[in-house]
Amino acid sequence: MPPGAVPEVPLEFNEQQDQVVREFAKNVKLAGLVTLALGGVSMLTGLILWFWWWESFWGGLFAIVVGATAKLMGLVLLSTASDAGYITETQGYDKIHMLNAFKSINLWLQVQIGLASLIGVVLVVRLFA
Repeated sequence: MPPGAVPEVPLEFNEQQDQVVREFAKNVKLAGLVTLALGGVSMLTGLILWFWWWESFWGGLFAIVVGATAKLMGLVLLSTASDAGYITETQGYDKIHMLNAFKSINLWLQVQIGLASLIGVVLVVRLFA
């Protein structure tokens, strides 16, 4: 190897690393399914507040927005889980699927920050209203 050359690093995970990725994919999939379910419960709660208790229009609308955002976050987590699963199922594409999983996690984090900001603004408005 000439001086200054970078040694060739394999892009594939070994079996032990694949097992860790499989566990990660399984846990992220479970978190995505739970998030989808909680988003549905929140949206249902918002609809009940909106249509049966008319004095809670804004509370119902807020619960619907939070539930829809939670459902979006659940779908992003399921996308992350599928990309992580592809890492262990395919050969030669580990880097691509890992980058896709990171992109999905970054989107999930951005939505999480946006949702926390929305909740914070609503709480401040309700506090001073």
